[in-house]
Amino acid sequence: MEKMKKIDMRCRPPVGSIAKTWFYGSNLDGFAHKFGGGTIPLSAKKKDLNMLIEEMKEENMQGFACLRRNGNPNANRDIAQFLNEHGDMFYGAIGVDLYDMELVMSDIDEYVINGPFTAVNIEPDCPPAGHEDSYMYLDDERISPIYQKCMDNNIPVTFTYGGPVFDVEFKNPVHLANVLNNFPNLRVCLMHGGWPFFNTYILGIAVANPNLFISADSYMLGLPGWRDYVDAANTLCPDQICFGTSYPLNSIQHVIDFYEKAGFRPEVMQKVYYDNAARFLGLKAPDDREPTEVELIGQAMVESAQLMAED
Repeated sequence: MEKMKKIDMRCRPPVGSIAKTWFYGSNLDGFAHKFGGGTIPLSAKKKDLNMLIEEMKEENMQGFACLRRNGNPNANRDIAQFLNEHGDMFYGAIGVDLYDMELVMSDIDEYVINGPFTAVNIEPDCPPAGHEDSYMYLDDERISPIYQKCMDNNIPVTFTYGGPVFDVEFKNPVHLANVLNNFPNLRVCLMHGGWPFFNTYILGIAVANPNLFISADSYMLGLPGWRDYVDAANTLCPDQICFGTSYPLNSIQHVIDFYEKAGFRPEVMQKVYYDNAARFLGLKAPDDREPTEVELIGQAMVESAQLMAED
């Protein structure tokens, strides 16, 4: 029996600039253990792309890699070559330098609109050297031209939005809500799932915005609040919760084993594994989903108004 098709929304293959980042360091054995008691996979320790690809094929899985531009001006270029060679297995989001808007627009044209990348990764809380004391919030007006360009060209956007809270104001839901309100047709995915604030306010924003996708990745794996992602997928947000492993910081098999036992209803499992990510990435139509709670309420209100008008 063929395994369910999957897209790993938090996968960093050991190639180019990615293989030189901290998550391919030598001291990460303890990291996976903290996230669900997992292990660092052998393919990651060896930085062996072929081993990773075989693991992914075994699980009928593709990967999505988000880049950070900070500190590496050649990051998009070297991963573009990788995507050209392995486009059947991987998708990617370019990294951008928010303090060089002309370069950002040029990179979107070259690497996304006319290149092998699928999305744009924006991390305003990780400024490049020289701007450490002036990082932006998500709704900073200086970022708006990027959002507008992405929305106009049907390009999805990812944020790393979860994990340790160094600046509470950055996680203020108003900034995220402002982006979604100002750019209503922009598809956005929150990497790290908005943890630890998912159930306190991110879930409410997601219910109101079907174009907001959630990939809890590492923070799904037994951490406090992980069941909220399962409950959300089973009830209010079956078309917005996405699968992710955080490879190489955990083994693919360990994460899949966790998801299989997490309590997702059988009818939403394929959505979580593949369909939701496919709609985010543009592989499936954005409206190929069930109506949300808000949409159902809106439809009922329209019908009520029509009945009252007839009376």
